[in-house]
Amino acid sequence: MERRILLSSDTDWRRTSWEKPINDKSIEYFENIPFKGPKFLKKLLGIFYSATLNKIIKVPFKSIFYKYFYRGLNINDDEKVKIIVYDRTVIAKDLKFIKYLKKRNSNIKVAYLFSNIVDKSGAKQYKLVDKLNKYYDKVFAFDKFDAKKYNFDYSYLIYDPILFEENSTIIHDVFLVAKAKNRLNDIINIYNKCTKENLNCDFYVNGVEQPNDYADGVLHLNIFLEYKEVIKKLNQAKCIVDIMQKESVGITLNVCEAILYDKKIISNNIELKEEPFYNSNMIYILGERDDSLVDFLNQPVIKYSINDKALFSGINLFNRI
Repeated sequence: MERRILLSSDTDWRRTSWEKPINDKSIEYFENIPFKGPKFLKKLLGIFYSATLNKIIKVPFKSIFYKYFYRGLNINDDEKVKIIVYDRTVIAKDLKFIKYLKKRNSNIKVAYLFSNIVDKSGAKQYKLVDKLNKYYDKVFAFDKFDAKKYNFDYSYLIYDPILFEENSTIIHDVFLVAKAKNRLNDIINIYNKCTKENLNCDFYVNGVEQPNDYADGVLHLNIFLEYKEVIKKLNQAKCIVDIMQKESVGITLNVCEAILYDKKIISNNIELKEEPFYNSNMIYILGERDDSLVDFLNQPVIKYSINDKALFSGINLFNRI
């Protein structure tokens, strides 16, 4: 039987995004690569794989840990295994370990998974982008431009939570949680547009350098929400706002959330019109329509199909390796 292993990090939304296959045990999920070996070596892991130190110098002799990582994964030398490694995990930047895995067991296939555009990724930071196709069996980029530019495979972000009937009372018209990055002005503009139409907004924007210039109403700046709270709040809103990074045309986590939880979307991503899940009742492309946001929100909710939601399936991604 083929094993499926995901090497991730302790980012809280990631576990939720793989919740369904984790729960039914169709994948094995590790927030950090497991280690089975001497305690004194385990204490040295933080030094050898320190992000700060490795920016200055590539720390040598990491290979002393490889067999203990392998043991931690409980892999037999002859079993079939597929492994997906998230960008910015501890192991993602250690290409020699990927080579070790595949040499140790020829039945292992390993894929690399981006969760941000390449220019903002760990692979870019550590100058690995042009090496990934050589070491990994598949490299999945969620941005179509990145996939084409670097000859990677295109994939939607994975968002495969356990869905349940949410009986939340709707208390907001529109909801957004995002990092400002290079899109703060666009976020402020859509916030102003919503408030001018008297929509009830609940916006959370982090990474704002001068928050006092923008603080107003329910535009919450630099307030961190745990992901459980994000889910609670999005279920209390009619619509999720999706504002793209300027270099990207990928399907964001905001869009994934909207589709899985059957929420309407207001977005500045014109590429959404080409997606199989596009429905003008449910998706409002800024700059492309004459009707008001109020009229859009008053249109009937048409739930997204099972096939729409399957686009973000973790198991489907493993099947592509």
